Amino acid sequence: MTAISEGIGSGAVRDITIGEAIKEAWCDFMTIDVRLSPSVEFKSLFEWRCQSGINSQTMTMLNEEFNHFRGLFPLKVFITGPPCSGKTLFGAKLNELYGVPHISINDIVEMGKALTNDFGKQLQARIEELKDQAEADYEKTRKKKDPDFDRASCNPRLPDDVLHQLVKIQLNSAGCQNKGFIMEGYPRTYDDCKQVFMDKHVKARAEPPAEGEEEPEPEYEFTINQKVVPQYTIALEADDASLIARAKELPAEKLEGSHWNDAGMARRLKDYRAKNPEDSKETIKEYFIEHIGHENVLVVDSTLPQEEQLVKMKEIIEQKGKPCCINMIADSDKAYLAGLERAAQKEQRAKARAEALEKAEAEGHPEGEGDAEN
Repeated sequence: MTAISEGIGSGAVRDITIGEAIKEAWCDFMTIDVRLSPSVEFKSLFEWRCQSGINSQTMTMLNEEFNHFRGLFPLKVFITGPPCSGKTLFGAKLNELYGVPHISINDIVEMGKALTNDFGKQLQARIEELKDQAEADYEKTRKKKDPDFDRASCNPRLPDDVLHQLVKIQLNSAGCQNKGFIMEGYPRTYDDCKQVFMDKHVKARAEPPAEGEEEPEPEYEFTINQKVVPQYTIALEADDASLIARAKELPAEKLEGSHWNDAGMARRLKDYRAKNPEDSKETIKEYFIEHIGHENVLVVDSTLPQEEQLVKMKEIIEQKGKPCCINMIADSDKAYLAGLERAAQKEQRAKARAEALEKAEAEGHPEGEGDAEN
């Protein structure tokens, strides 16, 4: 069950009692327990597709075959740009337009905190260590009138290596592999992109070390991971003055106590420009031009009207035809699914009435007779 949930669902499982299970429509299917021994002919003439049973590998294979034979392909889009350039805004718009999950680094971190596997436990331990350090730093400068350190509200920034692992987990999840993603804001640097969208391998040596020579330190090389790398990248651009002016137009409640104020914007813009200098070949934009092609990277002036920007984004995403992923269901499909749901509800109501009638008859009077006597 865990392999199935992780392979085609959210990964969540829960235990239910027999009493709960027998009420479900699928209960009869789960009671089948047949043991079969393949004949000699079966063993010799047929090749096993899932000889190891249901596990993560076979579920991955099932996903790939399902999508391939039905022409369903995940749509993967990354949106980058400086603070207040509209990354979150257009991430939400593309999500609404194409029905593909919209994820940010905050969503990914929260996903990681909810993990209950070994990595989730390691992450929680790492967060507690970071909180310990933050508390120690606070106590060093704390004054008598300062309140006690609040661990509950402390939200330490996770190191890059942890963020890289979390993003990889998210992008390799069943949802992203089947539906794709609209990811915005992270990765923030060229190196982040290498760590997230590429696989690291030990580089093969041309010749083995000579006899008596010490084994040298391994050299590494990176290869692109086609399963997670975005198909399209949208780079929003604007000058600092325009971005700061836009931040000032945000509602007062959003500005208060946030990093959208003048000081926060100045700091964040300086950090972004330092990590993505215009004259460098190691910017996020250059990374994607190098690895997915210039024709799949769209540079957009974020000072243009929103509708004009959105039209440009649709043009590059639909340059080879409108994407077709498992989320994109036509109105006729929705009507059909709604009909199935209504039929199922009608069946449940009929079943409930039949059970009530049977219970009333078993007690010695037809349904409703007791009410009439009262």
